[in-house]
Amino acid sequence: DTATTEIYTRSLVGSVRCVQETAIKECSKELEKTPNEEKLKLYGLFKQATVGDVNIPKPGMFAMEAKAKWEAWEKLKGVTKEKAMADYVDLAKKLLTPASAAKIVQKELSSLTN
Repeated sequence: DTATTEIYTRSLVGSVRCVQETAIKECSKELEKTPNEEKLKLYGLFKQATVGDVNIPKPGMFAMEAKAKWEAWEKLKGVTKEKAMADYVDLAKKLLTPASAAKIVQKELSSLTN
């Protein structure tokens, strides 16, 4: 039903934000070593999970970073927010060491039980 779907979606949004915040706080040095291609995937998944399909015009050719981010997001057009959230969490965990991923999972679990 609609209420269950809303609760599930809010839980997933909380998980994505929790993973992102924890990754930034706990694992920023580790993520600095991540190849740009993987960072762009994370960016696209985060935007798709939190905003949905691209809703801004494509940046000009001289705005290379903004254009790369837009293209990473555009590739996910049509992917549901829930799928993007789950994929974001999976990719973030894959990119981190087991110890860092464990911290994120602990943070996720505590946010879901509060």
